[in-house]
Amino acid sequence: MATHKPEAPVTITASARTLGTGVYEVEVTAAPTVDVGGIDIEIFSPDGAARIAANGTASHGATRAGTTVVHTARVELAGAGAVIVASARVHVAPGVLPNRITELS
Repeated sequence: MATHKPEAPVTITASARTLGTGVYEVEVTAAPTVDVGGIDIEIFSPDGAARIAANGTASHGATRAGTTVVHTARVELAGAGAVIVASARVHVAPGVLPNRITELS
């Protein structure tokens, strides 16, 4: 019997703006679809082909449904084909932290 993991109650989008040779500013926008106890946003490179600025992660406190949270960080790509992932994790209940991701490539 197949089990289905419920989707995280958050929307997420990410975009990148070039700042020069291999350096980008990545902007992540997340909005919970229900009231949540907090939102954690992370920008990372699962294949290690990019260096993410120290502010690649951010935590935001309690957030009302529909409220937009925006986080920006600089990313330096090591070469063509690097993958950047953005994740929004929401605090829906103690110990329950579903997340949703989006990918830039």
